[in-house]
Amino acid sequence: MVKSGGDLALQNLPNKNSPLVYFEGSRFRGKPCRADVQFIPSLEKVNDYAEKADVYVYVTSSFRTSSNVNGAIVTPAKRSNHMAGHGIDMNVIYGNDQWANSKVLNKYPAVPAPVKKFIDSIIADPKLRWGGKFRIKDVVHIDDHLNKDRDKWEERYQAMQRAVQLGE
Repeated sequence: MVKSGGDLALQNLPNKNSPLVYFEGSRFRGKPCRADVQFIPSLEKVNDYAEKADVYVYVTSSFRTSSNVNGAIVTPAKRSNHMAGHGIDMNVIYGNDQWANSKVLNKYPAVPAPVKKFIDSIIADPKLRWGGKFRIKDVVHIDDHLNKDRDKWEERYQAMQRAVQLGE
């Protein structure tokens, strides 16, 4: 769901007609999830998969203005889906407040059952990608593979950059 209200994440968004929005799902925790409005249906699916697996998605990163990321586990791609508002990095919270971070997620498929169910749902979805299946693993990453189409990625990247730089 696209959140409306007066919290800090919303105060840091461009105008109300901007393509850059704040997503809040019942199973999302962590940092504010800023994304392209066109990525919201994918985030809603991620939220649904988390609910079915009885886990929470703890967002550590979403929309980024550049590929310069302090402390990155994996070197960000030049055409990162984060920069077009189409990617998130996350940890998974399951059970009694237990965490599946990159060290745990790297052990997939030998991860706790609720975490495996969640990741399996992402992998099985034809429109989503889990970074654990990338050539260079990025187990905390989920996106919709927008960057497979360079023109479409460039269009959404430009829209996000205008939103941030010009307030559009």
